[in-house]
Amino acid sequence: MIFRLFPENNVNKTWNETDSICHVATAAALLNKENGSLLITVSQGIRISGNSWIRQRETENAFLSTQRANEIFPGTVWGLTFNIESATAGEVFHLYEVITDLKKVAAGVQIGARPPTCDSASSKLRWTGLFLPFTQRFLSVLDYLVCVAKSSEADMLGGPKYAAEVIGHKYKDIIVNTREVIYGKRNTSLPTVILVGVGWPSVGPTDSSTIQNLQTYWTEVGQWALRNKVLVHMFEAFDQPYRGDFNIRERNDSGGRFGTEAHFGWWRRMKVNNSSIYVEKIFGNL
Repeated sequence: MIFRLFPENNVNKTWNETDSICHVATAAALLNKENGSLLITVSQGIRISGNSWIRQRETENAFLSTQRANEIFPGTVWGLTFNIESATAGEVFHLYEVITDLKKVAAGVQIGARPPTCDSASSKLRWTGLFLPFTQRFLSVLDYLVCVAKSSEADMLGGPKYAAEVIGHKYKDIIVNTREVIYGKRNTSLPTVILVGVGWPSVGPTDSSTIQNLQTYWTEVGQWALRNKVLVHMFEAFDQPYRGDFNIRERNDSGGRFGTEAHFGWWRRMKVNNSSIYVEKIFGNL
């Protein structure tokens, strides 16, 4: 799992006074300690701000949160992920120094970056302009890249098996572009690419939005990941009702994909005897 901090809210607070999402790593560590095993692992996200002070505070809070979680139960936080989806070339340039310094103190924790999508990452990697040396240097210090793969409406019209196949092509594109464009054709070590698959809605305005198609999609992606030995994160573990109403049809509405983003979860929340439980959708209304 990857969780992101929110710098504007947290800049004047210590890490343990920040928003609840910043405490996910500690909560995971406590659950691991309670169970006596590494059940949950987390990559702590760091959103990049154009303000150098906010960027510094965000990085410090993320590191301290990671340090505390791994003190409670070693190995809980395996990575620190910089979100560079809106970062400028200048900010990426400065990140090299930040990451280099962070690696000196964050022993045993990998450091990576998340561009907005696989498509955008591939297009940026094809660009060989003035800032190419900065990009090369930045990539050389990373342990991994988080590649967000979204299915287009056209992909989804082809059905869940076709959409899953396209995700594999997006993954290969970023590998090829990283190796051949940024590094040339030399046998250079590459950052590991972690795929975040934006899945399939179980509810929506079209007939294809079904639990069966959601299951088929993730079965296909899972089989592809096993064959190719690729780490895949699912979007999303749980339904998120606040993301929108699928009856709202505007393409650019905050509900996203005609509101279906509320229904991408593998699990859903249910009320049973006045208590909340989470059930896998494929097992129905338990």
